[in-house]
Amino acid sequence: MNPLRRLLMLVLLLALAPLARAGISSAPGRDLQVELVTYGPGRVYWERFGHVAIILRDTRSGEAISFNYGVFDFDTHDFFLKFIRGHMLYSMDAEYAGPEVTSYIDAGRAVRIEKLAFTPAQASALRDFLLWNDQPQNRQYRYDYFDDNCATRVRDALNRALGGAIQAQTQQ
Repeated sequence: MNPLRRLLMLVLLLALAPLARAGISSAPGRDLQVELVTYGPGRVYWERFGHVAIILRDTRSGEAISFNYGVFDFDTHDFFLKFIRGHMLYSMDAEYAGPEVTSYIDAGRAVRIEKLAFTPAQASALRDFLLWNDQPQNRQYRYDYFDDNCATRVRDALNRALGGAIQAQTQQ
C-alpha cells in the first residue's frame, strides 16, 4: 500500500474512532470477545520487531475495535534519532479492527488473531481500562524498547483485567 493511501486511511480511521468506541463501551461483558492480535515484522525500521494489539469484539453487533499502543508522530523533531535512542513519546489509540488488520495484510505482514478465554467480568474490566487509557490525558507514554512498549502495555492491560494472573504465573 502506498504511503499516501496509508496516511489517508489513518486519518479516516482516527476521525471515526470516537464513533467506534461508543458501541463497545455499552456492550455487556457477556457479549465481549477479547482477542490478542500479533503482527509479524515489517520492512521499515520501526516495524522490525512486529506489533501487538487487543481487539474487543461485540459478538451481538459484530463491531470490533483494536486498541493499539503503537501510535507515534512521524513529524517529531529528530524522529529517527529519538526512535533509535528509545526516547519516543508513544500513545494508545482505538480504531475499527477490520481496516487496521487489512492494512497489515496489504503490507505483506503476518497477522495472527487469538481469542482469549475471558469471563464477562474480566472482559468488562479490560474494556473499562482500555477506554480509560484511551482518554486524551491517559494515552501517551514514554516508549522503552524493553520495559514499556506495545507488547508490555498489552500484557499489563490483560494482567490487570485478569487480577494479576499473568504476573503470578511468570513469577513462579
